[in-house]
Amino acid sequence: MQLILSACALLASPPVDYVEAQAHGGIFAEQGSDRFLRALGLAARLGRRWGDVGGFIVSDYATWRSPLVVEGEERQAALNLGVGLELLWLDGFVRSTGSLGASVLLRGAPEDEPGTTGLFLSLDPVAYRWQWGERWGLTFTPIGSTFMVPVLSGIPLVELQFRTSIGGEFSL
Repeated sequence: MQLILSACALLASPPVDYVEAQAHGGIFAEQGSDRFLRALGLAARLGRRWGDVGGFIVSDYATWRSPLVVEGEERQAALNLGVGLELLWLDGFVRSTGSLGASVLLRGAPEDEPGTTGLFLSLDPVAYRWQWGERWGLTFTPIGSTFMVPVLSGIPLVELQFRTSIGGEFSL
Protein backbone atom coordinates (compact mmCIF):
# COMPACT_ATOMS: atom_id res chain seq x y z
CA MET A 1 0.00 0.00 0.00
CA GLN A 2 2.89 2.36 0.83
CA LEU A 3 4.30 1.82 -2.66
CA ILE A 4 0.97 2.78 -4.27
CA LEU A 5 0.72 5.94 -2.12
CA SER A 6 4.31 6.88 -3.00
CA ALA A 7 3.61 6.40 -6.72
CA CYS A 8 0.47 8.55 -6.51
CA ALA A 9 2.35 11.32 -4.67
CA LEU A 10 5.11 11.18 -7.27
CA LEU A 11 2.71 11.51 -10.20
CA ALA A 12 0.83 14.31 -8.43
CA SER A 13 3.98 16.46 -8.20
CA PRO A 14 4.28 18.98 -11.04
CA PRO A 15 6.56 17.76 -13.86
CA VAL A 16 9.76 19.62 -14.68
CA ASP A 17 11.00 19.56 -18.28
CA TYR A 18 14.70 20.05 -18.93
CA VAL A 19 17.32 20.01 -21.64
CA GLU A 20 20.95 19.02 -21.06
CA ALA A 21 24.11 19.16 -23.16
CA GLN A 22 27.16 17.07 -22.28
CA ALA A 23 30.73 16.59 -23.44
CA HIS A 24 32.41 13.29 -22.62
CA GLY A 25 35.81 11.70 -22.91
CA GLY A 26 36.85 8.08 -22.58
CA ILE A 27 39.88 8.00 -20.34
CA PHE A 28 39.70 4.24 -19.87
CA ALA A 29 38.71 1.90 -22.69
CA GLU A 30 38.40 -1.82 -23.33
CA GLN A 31 41.00 -1.70 -26.11
CA GLY A 32 44.49 -0.53 -25.35
CA SER A 33 45.85 2.75 -26.63
CA ASP A 34 48.92 4.70 -25.69
CA ARG A 35 47.01 8.00 -25.87
CA PHE A 36 45.31 9.56 -22.87
CA LEU A 37 41.89 10.34 -24.45
CA ARG A 38 40.93 7.51 -26.81
CA ALA A 39 37.24 8.45 -27.08
CA LEU A 40 35.39 11.78 -27.25
CA GLY A 41 31.82 12.84 -27.84
CA LEU A 42 28.82 15.08 -27.28
CA ALA A 43 25.33 14.27 -26.03
CA ALA A 44 21.99 16.02 -25.68
CA ARG A 45 19.07 15.02 -23.48
CA LEU A 46 15.49 16.20 -23.35
CA GLY A 47 13.70 14.99 -20.25
CA ARG A 48 10.88 15.28 -17.77
CA ARG A 49 11.07 14.78 -14.01
CA TRP A 50 8.33 13.98 -11.53
CA GLY A 51 9.94 14.62 -8.17
CA ASP A 52 13.04 12.41 -7.93
CA VAL A 53 12.21 10.18 -10.92
CA GLY A 54 12.51 11.11 -14.57
CA GLY A 55 12.65 9.93 -18.14
CA PHE A 56 14.50 11.33 -21.15
CA ILE A 57 15.39 10.89 -24.80
CA VAL A 58 19.06 11.06 -25.66
CA SER A 59 21.18 11.73 -28.74
CA ASP A 60 24.83 10.81 -28.23
CA TYR A 61 27.65 11.28 -30.77
CA ALA A 62 30.65 9.10 -29.91
CA THR A 63 33.97 8.90 -31.71
CA TRP A 64 36.97 6.75 -30.82
CA ARG A 65 40.32 5.50 -32.10
CA SER A 66 40.54 1.76 -32.75
CA PRO A 67 43.80 -0.09 -33.24
CA LEU A 68 44.24 -1.70 -36.66
CA VAL A 69 45.21 -5.35 -37.04
CA VAL A 70 48.45 -4.57 -38.90
CA GLU A 71 49.61 -1.35 -37.22
CA GLY A 72 48.36 2.14 -36.47
CA GLU A 73 44.79 3.09 -35.63
CA GLU A 74 41.68 4.56 -37.21
CA ARG A 75 38.92 6.91 -36.05
CA GLN A 76 35.41 5.44 -35.82
CA ALA A 77 32.13 7.14 -34.91
CA ALA A 78 28.53 6.27 -34.02
CA LEU A 79 25.32 8.15 -33.26
CA ASN A 80 23.37 6.66 -30.36
CA LEU A 81 19.65 7.47 -30.10
CA GLY A 82 17.55 6.17 -27.23
CA VAL A 83 15.42 6.56 -24.15
CA GLY A 84 16.45 6.55 -20.52
CA LEU A 85 15.42 6.67 -16.90
CA GLU A 86 16.85 8.82 -14.11
CA LEU A 87 16.74 8.70 -10.33
CA LEU A 88 17.71 11.70 -8.18
CA TRP A 89 18.82 11.22 -4.60
CA LEU A 90 20.48 13.16 -1.77
CA ASP A 91 18.08 16.07 -2.41
CA GLY A 92 18.87 16.10 -6.12
CA PHE A 93 22.64 16.45 -5.65
CA VAL A 94 23.29 12.96 -7.03
CA ARG A 95 21.62 11.18 -9.93
CA SER A 96 21.79 7.76 -11.53
CA THR A 97 20.80 7.21 -15.17
CA GLY A 98 20.49 4.40 -17.65
CA SER A 99 19.59 4.51 -21.33
CA LEU A 100 19.05 2.05 -24.15
CA GLY A 101 18.55 2.48 -27.87
CA ALA A 102 19.91 2.26 -31.39
CA SER A 103 23.55 2.82 -32.35
CA VAL A 104 24.11 3.96 -35.95
CA LEU A 105 27.61 3.61 -37.41
CA LEU A 106 28.73 6.89 -38.99
CA ARG A 107 32.36 6.03 -39.67
CA GLY A 108 34.03 2.65 -39.30
CA ALA A 109 36.59 0.25 -40.61
CA PRO A 110 36.68 -0.36 -44.40
CA GLU A 111 34.72 -3.61 -44.01
CA ASP A 112 31.91 -1.91 -42.04
CA GLU A 113 29.29 0.02 -43.97
CA PRO A 114 28.26 3.41 -42.53
CA GLY A 115 24.57 3.52 -41.69
CA THR A 116 24.37 0.04 -40.19
CA THR A 117 22.36 0.00 -36.98
CA GLY A 118 22.85 -1.93 -33.78
CA LEU A 119 22.30 -1.32 -30.08
CA PHE A 120 23.73 0.71 -27.22
CA LEU A 121 23.39 0.65 -23.45
CA SER A 122 24.64 3.43 -21.19
CA LEU A 123 24.84 3.44 -17.38
CA ASP A 124 25.91 6.36 -15.20
CA PRO A 125 25.61 5.05 -11.63
CA VAL A 126 26.70 8.30 -9.93
CA ALA A 127 26.60 11.82 -11.38
CA TYR A 128 26.75 15.02 -9.35
CA ARG A 129 24.32 17.92 -9.95
CA TRP A 130 24.77 21.49 -8.80
CA GLN A 131 21.61 23.54 -9.21
CA TRP A 132 22.03 27.30 -9.80
CA GLY A 133 18.80 29.12 -9.17
CA GLU A 134 15.52 27.82 -10.51
CA ARG A 135 16.59 26.88 -14.04
CA TRP A 136 20.33 26.28 -14.41
CA GLY A 137 22.48 23.36 -13.35
CA LEU A 138 25.89 21.78 -13.85
CA THR A 139 26.45 18.01 -14.00
CA PHE A 140 29.62 15.97 -13.57
CA THR A 141 29.88 12.22 -14.07
CA PRO A 142 33.25 10.91 -12.81
CA ILE A 143 32.80 7.53 -14.50
CA GLY A 144 30.01 6.03 -16.55
CA SER A 145 29.93 3.19 -19.05
CA THR A 146 28.58 2.95 -22.57
CA PHE A 147 28.40 -0.31 -24.50
CA MET A 148 27.87 0.13 -28.27
CA VAL A 149 27.43 -2.50 -30.98
CA PRO A 150 26.68 -0.47 -34.14
CA VAL A 151 27.46 -3.43 -36.43
CA LEU A 152 25.67 -6.69 -35.56
CA SER A 153 26.31 -8.72 -38.73
CA GLY A 154 29.51 -10.36 -39.93
CA ILE A 155 32.16 -9.54 -37.38
CA PRO A 156 30.29 -7.34 -34.87
CA LEU A 157 31.82 -3.97 -34.03
CA VAL A 158 31.81 -3.82 -30.23
CA GLU A 159 32.90 -0.72 -28.33
CA LEU A 160 32.95 -0.40 -24.54
CA GLN A 161 33.77 3.04 -23.15
CA PHE A 162 34.29 4.21 -19.60
CA ARG A 163 33.51 7.92 -19.79
CA THR A 164 33.93 11.05 -17.74
CA SER A 165 31.47 13.80 -18.65
CA ILE A 166 30.52 17.35 -17.80
CA GLY A 167 27.25 18.99 -18.77
CA GLY A 168 24.95 21.94 -18.42
CA GLU A 169 21.25 21.66 -17.68
CA PHE A 170 18.41 24.13 -18.24
CA SER A 171 14.88 23.65 -16.86
CA LEU A 172 12.18 24.70 -19.32
